[in-house]
Amino acid sequence: YPGEVPNKLQTINLFSVSNEKCALDHSFALILPSNICTLNKAGEGACHGDSGGPLVYEDYQVGVVSWGIPCAKGRPDVFTRVYTYRKWIEENMI
Repeated sequence: YPGEVPNKLQTINLFSVSNEKCALDHSFALILPSNICTLNKAGEGACHGDSGGPLVYEDYQVGVVSWGIPCAKGRPDVFTRVYTYRKWIEENMI
């Protein structure tokens, strides 16, 4: 990662891509229905330290940063789709 870790929370507007497009760009990995993929221009996206961060749409957390090619190398970032685990989340909330 070139640069310093920011002290201020970072945000970015992202664009989703289909899981089919994501799978083509990540032919070495399995993209599942439980994934959401996003892609912006090269240089914009998830990087080191972002894993576990939220993907928010209209005030709802819809994803969690999972993996990608760091840092924003022009391939989609892969998130875990929160809704897929909704039942488990509800059953395990304290």
